[in-house]
Amino acid sequence: MITIKYCKTEIVDPVSFSRLLAQLPKFMQEEVLWYKFSADRNSRLLGRLMLMSAIKESGGDEALIDTWQRDEHNKPFISGWNNFNISHSGDYVVLAYGEDSMGIDVEQNSKDLATDLLQYFHKNEQKYILNSTDKKSAFYYVWVRKEALLKATGIGIVNGLDQHSCLSDSISISGTSWNVKSIELDLGYFCSICFKGNHEICMEEYKGVEVVSF
Repeated sequence: MITIKYCKTEIVDPVSFSRLLAQLPKFMQEEVLWYKFSADRNSRLLGRLMLMSAIKESGGDEALIDTWQRDEHNKPFISGWNNFNISHSGDYVVLAYGEDSMGIDVEQNSKDLATDLLQYFHKNEQKYILNSTDKKSAFYYVWVRKEALLKATGIGIVNGLDQHSCLSDSISISGTSWNVKSIELDLGYFCSICFKGNHEICMEEYKGVEVVSF
């Protein structure tokens, strides 16, 4: 099973920020505080609080947090625990975790259509977007599916945009089958997850900012 935790950044306010930040390990606190704007700080804070909550709920030990590392693709992992991936955009933060490799992406449909990027998409995706009556929504639908795939496989966004069409729910790369699913999150947002293997997806709204401590 793959679990997706999600929350809105509004559950963190200026009064609670410092108290919640103190629940994180020192290296994570420094990472959160590195960001200049409060919106970015809140997103990083919640992503890591959700991760700590997930470790606790799965029976993991607090010490697992200290094994946080990054692989050759700069993707974070925790030795001895599940695969996981975090994404945030606008008011939402999402965390996906489970046994197999995965990637998740969320984007707020608030920016103009990035037409300059279309030339780097797979030709089938270009046709899908350009022939759509709502090109901006079609772009974000494809974009989050593609981002999720790239994050799951570690292909890299620089070289991977045009290599595979993400319109299909099943994509084979070097003999490995990947599943790509669009997730209904909220009006004005697009979200997608890509994972290896066959898994049920469980959605959980994260509200318990008071219960993440070990």
